[in-house]
Formats: sequence, C-alpha cells, structure tokens
Amino acid sequence: MIVLDKLRASWLKSPHAMMAAEALGADHMRFVGGAVRDSLMNLPISDIDVATDHLPDKAMELLKAKGFRVIPTGIEHGTVTAILESGTLEVTTLRRDIETDGRRAVVAFTDEWQADAARRDFTINAIYASIDGTLYDPYDGIADIEQGCVRFIGKAEDRIREDALRILRLFRFHAHYGRVALEDAALLAVENTLSLIGGLSVERIASELNKLIIARNPIPVLKMMQGLGVLECCMRGYALDLDATERLIANETAYHFQPKALRRLLALVGQSTTELMVSWNCSKKAQNHATMCEEILANLGSSPTPMMEWEKLIYKNNHEAVIDCYLILNIGEIEPNIIEALKDWDIPIFPIRGSDMLDLGYEAGPELGKIMKDLEEYWFDKDFEPSFEALIGLLRK
Repeated sequence: MIVLDKLRASWLKSPHAMMAAEALGADHMRFVGGAVRDSLMNLPISDIDVATDHLPDKAMELLKAKGFRVIPTGIEHGTVTAILESGTLEVTTLRRDIETDGRRAVVAFTDEWQADAARRDFTINAIYASIDGTLYDPYDGIADIEQGCVRFIGKAEDRIREDALRILRLFRFHAHYGRVALEDAALLAVENTLSLIGGLSVERIASELNKLIIARNPIPVLKMMQGLGVLECCMRGYALDLDATERLIANETAYHFQPKALRRLLALVGQSTTELMVSWNCSKKAQNHATMCEEILANLGSSPTPMMEWEKLIYKNNHEAVIDCYLILNIGEIEPNIIEALKDWDIPIFPIRGSDMLDLGYEAGPELGKIMKDLEEYWFDKDFEPSFEALIGLLRK
C-alpha cells in the first residue's frame, strides 16, 4: 500500500478510538471509510469504522477485555459494534468477496489489507488511517478527493454487478463530492446494469435517495439519473417535478434553511409523497408530516396567502410543516419579512381554560367541550384577537 502524510483529526484522540487501538493493537487495526474521507475534506464526521485483521470472535474478546460493550451487529460479515461512553465504533474483520448476486455477498475473512481495499466501491472510500494518523491509499483516493472525482475501484460494471446499490451510491457520492464529470465507463456500466435496480429492496433505495437529495444542489445529478432511466427505476411510476425541486432549493439557499429530505421530496413528488413514504416503509412520523403538508398545499393552491393565514395554518398544524409548505409554494415570490416572521412566530394560547369554565358554573362533560370548541373557533376566526373578557361576554349574551 502507498503510505502518505498523516491525518490530523481530533477524533483520533478520542477515548474510544485510542482504547480500540489499545485493545486490538495499533498494528492490527486501521480506520477506514467515511470518517477518514470526510476528515480529509474537512467535513463533519459521523460514524467511525475500523478494519482489523483479527477474526470477529477474537476482536470481540479483545474489545470486551478493554471495557467495551460489544454487540455482534453483523458478525456473519465480520462486523461488531464496540461501545464506550465516549462513543461508538463499527469494527469489521478484513474480508474479500467470494460470491455476489447483486444484492448481498458471501465473504471470506483475510489478513491482507490490499484484498480488503480491493472489494470496496470507490477510491475515496478505500483510504485507511492508523491511530497515529498514518495514511494508506492503495487506489489514489486522496488525489480523487482533491480533484472531486468519484471513481470505482477496478471495472465499474464488475463492481455494480457485485451490488446493484452501487449505482445509487455512485450518484449520491457524486452529488455530495463530485466536481468533475463521472467517467464514461461508469455511466456505460450504469446503462448496462439498470435492470438490477429492480432487485433492490425499497428500504435500501429509499436510504440512498434520501441521502442523495440532501446534497447542497442535487439537481444536476437528479437530471443525469433521469436521463439514464435510473430515477424511473427507483421511483417506480411516480411523476417527478425537478423544476419545483430546483426552485425550492433556491429558496432554501437564499433564506439559510438546511436541506431536508422530506421537504425536497414534497417538492419532487407532490401529492404522492405520503404514498411514497408508505411504499418506502418510512416512519409514521414522516408519513404524518407528509400528509399534513399535502393537505396544506392542496388547500392553499397557487394564489398569494396573507401572513395571518399562514399563522392560522401554524396554529392548526405545526411550524415545521407550514414553513416547508411556504418554501415550496412561494417560488420566486418569497417575502423575506413573512418567512422570518413565520420562523419566529409564537403560537398564541387560547385564553380560556376548562377550569375557568368550571369556576363560572359550567359542568364538565361533552356540552362544555362543545362550548369551548365553539369559543376557540370564534377566537380563531377573529385572528386570535378576542380577549378572555370578550369571549366570556359572548356566553352572557
């Protein structure tokens, strides 16, 4: 392997990273994947992956002896999760593929670092770092990072046929990291293997698309995927509105909103978003949010909506859903004063409580509930203005 300059990243000094090196032995483990890649790009990191030449049972034994709680999360493929109070690591034994079917691989464990690197998807994901920061880069991944090049290790079509999800990973990584065009060989490989997407689970497809769509500007990549037929294979019959999505992203950028997958899917898929969420087996929370937004968007239509109506929508729904809808609907006509006011608007509290009504002599029960609901609707229709006294006065008329 090529040995390069050292990685300087704060997480290398974290207790869980240093303890893992002590447990496994610094010569028997290296960090690999996203944490190394993103540190080289000066990006925030999330998961920390460790490769080791110890067999899984031995790795578990060594980690437990050092105080880690160890969970055999994917031990059939050599992966265990090692947990300390300071953080979590995924530890995987070096391996090579001996059989693949486009969805899953049969692996054999190895003690050869080069063999482990050769089975990875892209050059930028096959960079290793020792606990002291020494970098090992067998496929010039660092040069590809510097150029913004997402490149398969080996023949692109062979890598895709090993796991068809790599089609989506190619475009996801290009959306986030690519600054130069994808290689012609990679695009030809995608065309030749397009049918393999049909064998992927909806959960794997959904996970990749959700990660792709939150890139700073995924539109060029989504258009490329559409042109190649990849989006049609993934979305399976849903009509897509890339123009609306592009305009939403312009609003997010202009008004400093972080990308959010569900908001972008609402622009992309429109009134079919909940149906898509269900087909993707998304959480009930995501499904309910999509349904709420669909109803708001359907009721608002395309005509301008006064600030008070937006506030009323927040009262009846919630801040997040209404702001998502505002960013989607007010395309090209967004009013900075409205969006800032909506972000900061404090939801008013209905001035009458049940205890107030009991103090006035009303009896608890369904009739009281109806009176309270009618009063709240009156207060709502009057733009939240009537005071406690004014509302009570209505009861005395």
